[in-house]
Amino acid sequence: MDGTRAPDARPPATAGAADGAPSGAAGSTPPAGGAPVDPPAVGGPDGEAVQRDKEGRVVSRAWFRNGVLHGPAWSYGKDGAPVQRAEFADGRLHGELVIYDGAREQMRVPFVRGKRHGQAVMFGENGGVAARLPFVAGVMAGVAEFFDPRGVRTRTTTYVDGVEEGEVLDYHPNGRVRERTWMVAGKAEGEVVSWHSNGRVHRRQRFRAGEPAGRAEVWDEHGNRVPATADELPAWQKAVLRITKGG
Repeated sequence: MDGTRAPDARPPATAGAADGAPSGAAGSTPPAGGAPVDPPAVGGPDGEAVQRDKEGRVVSRAWFRNGVLHGPAWSYGKDGAPVQRAEFADGRLHGELVIYDGAREQMRVPFVRGKRHGQAVMFGENGGVAARLPFVAGVMAGVAEFFDPRGVRTRTTTYVDGVEEGEVLDYHPNGRVRERTWMVAGKAEGEVVSWHSNGRVHRRQRFRAGEPAGRAEVWDEHGNRVPATADELPAWQKAVLRITKGG
């Protein structure tokens, strides 16, 4: 790459559930869209256990073996729609946890012996994939991808032991790279470069341990130097702010 245009990285012709037991079937609070549900008591009979509310509606259904959850477990909202579905083995999540928001799936998370393990998938309001998140033994590890409602990739990053490590790429809607950052222990290190959607360089700035280590150089979409604005943040910093603010 000559440093004046972004690499053409168009995509080809997107927070997981906590480790342990899920809401409803395990006694925590389910995601938005479902009322809190008490689980069938541990130590219940072998086989199926069904719990109903005061109006007689089924709010949870689970299977037990030797007094602990073993097999499928469902939680339901007041309208009878599923809030979540999980698989248990010997009292621990083992299999897929699916969380629903109304009629649509909101999240699928694979578990192995009580820990997230494998690729978790989050879905947007239109039902498309919003994110693919890799887990190994309960910790994010591997390449994570994020997508907009059209299915266009917006970000790729790599996690090692739960923190971002290595190259992070953010993308424009047209598929071109918008920003390239190198992360060390979750913080930007070295030169962060961003590009306009036409491929021309927009901004260059060096960072050390996540802090600016020099002045930013900024160009307009025609290649002309322009003053750097103090309120302009690199994409990786905006992503951090979204996460910390819960947005």
